Amino acid sequence: MATINEARKLMYDKFIAGWGATTLIDTDNGEFVEPESDPWVRLTARGQEGGQSSLGKKTNRRYERQGIFFVQVFTPVNTGTSESDTLAQLAMDILEGERLSSQVWTGNSVNREVGAKGKWYATNVETEFTYEEIK
Repeated sequence: MATINEARKLMYDKFIAGWGATTLIDTDNGEFVEPESDPWVRLTARGQEGGQSSLGKKTNRRYERQGIFFVQVFTPVNTGTSESDTLAQLAMDILEGERLSSQVWTGNSVNREVGAKGKWYATNVETEFTYEEIK
């Protein structure tokens, strides 16, 4: 059985291990001090729709839940898109199409350029994920 918290932890762990020391990483609602000018990323997992996928007695019913795992890539504004593109591609390569456990897996990723805001140029990598709960 997996919960949103267990799915989130598996995705954080997979990303952090694959990302290494590439940049600083901010996790959703964690303590973080934004750097002055070095690139960085923020990780967030959000649940979405899902529902019961099997019949059976209580404690033996399977529910398939979906969500989106976001990697927000921040690079200094006015430095072009090359570094942002490279970091976004690395995030996609780490997360897309991975089985993280028997009940948690990721699907497609999409790269969405958000643009400049303040001192940062932002790109979001959105990766679909699915987790199964037994109730």
